[in-house]
Amino acid sequence: MVQLAGQFAHEPAFKKPHVAGEICFLCTSLDAPAAIAPLITLVSRDDAADISVADGEDLRLRALVGLLGYHQDLRYNPGFAAALEPLLRSPKYKILSLTALVGLWPERRSELTKLASLSPDEESSLELSLEWSGFRREQSGAQVTGRSGAA
Repeated sequence: MVQLAGQFAHEPAFKKPHVAGEICFLCTSLDAPAAIAPLITLVSRDDAADISVADGEDLRLRALVGLLGYHQDLRYNPGFAAALEPLLRSPKYKILSLTALVGLWPERRSELTKLASLSPDEESSLELSLEWSGFRREQSGAQVTGRSGAA
């Protein structure tokens, strides 16, 4: 599965985009951390935003959702933040990207929300998304925990 994800991530033209989209979900479901790099590659590819995998959902969005499943492993991946920060200016990816970035690096929240130019409604959406995704800020604001409660 991870090998397929790697092949799709670097494929110049997607012949079967729906298959690539399903692989994004399957890798996360199977808890295959080796898929993180191919998913980051897909998120970073501008052409992935133009490839429909389902009604209203593109391949970039599918890969981004898949990456959120690995939030315990992403904090230590140097390419992750660099791949998501450019997406903060896109209305389609803004909240999901902020969820991952703020969830993993809560100390950067002010900087990241300013970069994304959040409206009050988007700020509320971010709070809901952080909670739903399993990110929780401790009172100190320095520790991030996932669904299991482990730091």
